[in-house]
Amino acid sequence: MKTRKYFHTFLILSLFFSNLLIGQVLDSRVDEFLFDDKFENPIRRRPPTGDEVTENIRFTYTNSAALFSHSLIERAMRAQQDAWFFRQYNLLEQEIEKQLGTQFPNFQEAQRAFYKNLEKSTVLGNVGSSKSKYSSRVNTKTKVQKKFVSDYKLLDIRANEIRSGQILSSFGHLQHQGTPLNQLTSLSQIEALKTSDLNALKNNAWRLFNDQKVYNYLEYSINRGLIANNLNHPILTELLQKQLLHYNGFDRWQQLDLMQLYLNRVQIPLVLIVPIYPNTFGHSTFIENFATTNRSGGISIFHPSYLSDAIAAALSNNPSTPAHVIRTRVTAAYNSSLQQATSAILNTSNTDDILAEAAVTGLGRRNNTFLDAKPALREEIVKYFKANNSSKFSQDGINYLLNQYHDKKLFVIDKNVYSSSIAPLIGDINDPARAFEFCPSDRGIKEGLPHFGNVLSKFFEIEQDNNFKGFIIREMFDAKGIRVPSQNVVANSWYGENFKFANQVDGCIRIEFLNDFTNILLPDCQKNEYEDAIRKGDIVFSKKYGWVDASHAFVDTDRNNPFIGVKNLWRQLKNPPLPSQISDGYYSVNYKQDVILLGLSVGIERQYLVKPGLSFAQRKSVALAILQDVSLAFESLQSLHPTSTSSFEPADLPSNMLSFYRHVEGYTEQQIRNIIETVSVNQSLEVFRLYPCTFVDKKYKNKTFKPVRFESPYTSSDFGVPNVFNTVQPLTIKSIKEFGTADLILFQQDIISR
Repeated sequence: MKTRKYFHTFLILSLFFSNLLIGQVLDSRVDEFLFDDKFENPIRRRPPTGDEVTENIRFTYTNSAALFSHSLIERAMRAQQDAWFFRQYNLLEQEIEKQLGTQFPNFQEAQRAFYKNLEKSTVLGNVGSSKSKYSSRVNTKTKVQKKFVSDYKLLDIRANEIRSGQILSSFGHLQHQGTPLNQLTSLSQIEALKTSDLNALKNNAWRLFNDQKVYNYLEYSINRGLIANNLNHPILTELLQKQLLHYNGFDRWQQLDLMQLYLNRVQIPLVLIVPIYPNTFGHSTFIENFATTNRSGGISIFHPSYLSDAIAAALSNNPSTPAHVIRTRVTAAYNSSLQQATSAILNTSNTDDILAEAAVTGLGRRNNTFLDAKPALREEIVKYFKANNSSKFSQDGINYLLNQYHDKKLFVIDKNVYSSSIAPLIGDINDPARAFEFCPSDRGIKEGLPHFGNVLSKFFEIEQDNNFKGFIIREMFDAKGIRVPSQNVVANSWYGENFKFANQVDGCIRIEFLNDFTNILLPDCQKNEYEDAIRKGDIVFSKKYGWVDASHAFVDTDRNNPFIGVKNLWRQLKNPPLPSQISDGYYSVNYKQDVILLGLSVGIERQYLVKPGLSFAQRKSVALAILQDVSLAFESLQSLHPTSTSSFEPADLPSNMLSFYRHVEGYTEQQIRNIIETVSVNQSLEVFRLYPCTFVDKKYKNKTFKPVRFESPYTSSDFGVPNVFNTVQPLTIKSIKEFGTADLILFQQDIISR
């Protein structure tokens, strides 16, 4: 569908530009067309009206130059100006020499070099996608081969257990293609499965061999060969023949036309004017077919036709030797080589690798997809499984960790598994640089605790859910008897931000501070002025909308200025304009946000031009667009002051939106509070203290009109912009360049006034 969309778009543009050019050639009303220096006007360059053509074709690398030259060629053809014709070929040769920076003995040599360079650029532009395609195929088949090897050798492990009389497998939790090993109880059943696995492995192996050889040819022969400027590369030789075949399909005048179109670098097919146009042939399909045909390496020994091809070749090379003798010798050699090749593949993994990979596979499709996208974490989990003999306990532990994370549930630990002595490090409990380390007990060793801290260490590095990570830290602290404040006092996310698991070689678990002392303590930015504002009700927390600044959302200005405040903005737009307000098809709307400093109004006042005739709903969209535009500009102006911290506070812009809906849609303050569910002063203070520096720290800055979620005991599960406050969408503001067509234009602004 995407390809069709792009084709349609291209066709429409082609028709548009072609018709435009036709109009420029046929219409004598030159003044209706404006041309810049790059796109010259072919009308002003029109050939003389006499029969004889005196001007030469020109090369300015524009469609108009190509069209102008095309018209010259047609007139010269009608006049049969042979001398002019041959003179143009001299110009073609000179232009090729100019573009390639090389001298040529004749036009034919120049043309061949031009075609090769043209196709070289085309191939280099397309070979990347072909490489990506075959690289993906190689990677996929490599994974499949690894899985087949794992399945085959897992059956070997199970067969050895049965031969030793162990009917109940030590690895009964592991599966062979969905069947638990405990359900495989007979050697004949296992041998049948091994045969099936081996056949599938061989079938995949020869296809992997082919794809790898094609990829190697794409990368090392084509890509690197052309980058090294190898113009004698076989692919360019073949593409040259395609270009010459294309060229020779036209008469001599059309050939002249074709070459000037190439050299003028025509960007669109002028098919409505010029019946011929440049073409290139080095597309991805051609490249891949060429690489498949010309790659080296022959065929894989696993290929179904390998033996028959080998016998046929031997028979052809040894006509005097009896056929049955040759077949016997070749077959014996083939079987020996096939066995060696098969063993080489099967020996790429040892028993620990097989069991660990089987344990990872047993984590399920969702977790495997997740780990495929995070190879570093996958590698750490494989190491963990190996350290714990790929036990059921270790597999269950990883499954629980990943499933809880995916399902957005907390990772609750069995504290009894973690019961062991603790080794405090680097000072006492009051030292912010402290860490603690503990090694698993006998039960912990049995139940897969060794090296689990390394998995958590890698998990903490790559995952961003600090609430989930912080709960794990809290659980570990609690299991080791370290009492920490409740979640209502210090949020889990704070622990996720400030602690980490350290990678350990001894299998023990070590937790350290992620930050230094200054980052851990509550900084000075937890200012009393914000707590005072919360106590006075100027700032309030809400369950569904986060922080709200009441001065933004619920207070209207009492200053005598007709342009300050949403109320005054909506007053200018609520009703259609009077005729006396309209000038040149627009009426003016002003809006201002400011602060008073030393008697000066410092802020942003902008004037907008609005087209009359807009519907009531459209005027709401105009009001919202103006409000948001000025709000962003004003907050940005505040941020320019080197000591200012009040710009883009988390409550600023979302509170402006509440003010908008209060005036435009007529909601009362109490209705809005009921919708967003504001909490009490004490509850607001509690949330504020969970997040130090809420209103000044850069990490909490909010440059959107959507509320920021702060996790707390009061934050609602359906947090976000309520539907009733999302009914109006802002109109797009245009520049003055679109005067006359745009519905809303930013006209001018003022920053400081009295």
